[in-house]
Amino acid sequence: MRYCLPIPLAGNFVLHLQWFLFINLLLRRRFSRAVTWAAELLGFGICMYVSLALKFMTFARMLCAPSLLTLLFIALYREKWYRPTMLNLIVLVMIITSELMAAAFLYTPADLAGEIYRGSLFHQALIYLTVNVLFGTQLWSLFLLLQRFQTKLTWKQALLCMGFLRNL
Repeated sequence: MRYCLPIPLAGNFVLHLQWFLFINLLLRRRFSRAVTWAAELLGFGICMYVSLALKFMTFARMLCAPSLLTLLFIALYREKWYRPTMLNLIVLVMIITSELMAAAFLYTPADLAGEIYRGSLFHQALIYLTVNVLFGTQLWSLFLLLQRFQTKLTWKQALLCMGFLRNL
């Protein structure tokens, strides 16, 4: 297992906290708030451990966190299975979008080769700050959109929104 510096770990922790808060605001909990948050934080720890144990940019590493968290959300919330799955997919698209926007301006060739942990601490902090701010802004705007229309986000509505995002 490779050594993980505190800045990437803290950046991923904040990103997952935003993710969990978004899911908690939109889905009905099956258990108490404390049990739900404890299970989500345990799920974050498991995802971080498994992703650090796997090789950089492997298919298994890319699918680890989303699939584990989707199963966790299905178990923790009262909604039908497709609603946590669709929200999770939308959140993953937002994470990828945030990382690509940050990569367009901040990444160096060494970062893209997986050596982000060897760069300067300021550069790492700037990358994770940018990704978290962009991700938080996207989650906030989607949450406001869903609250404005007071939708329960059925699978048909989610597919329609993902297909025609620029028309909203």
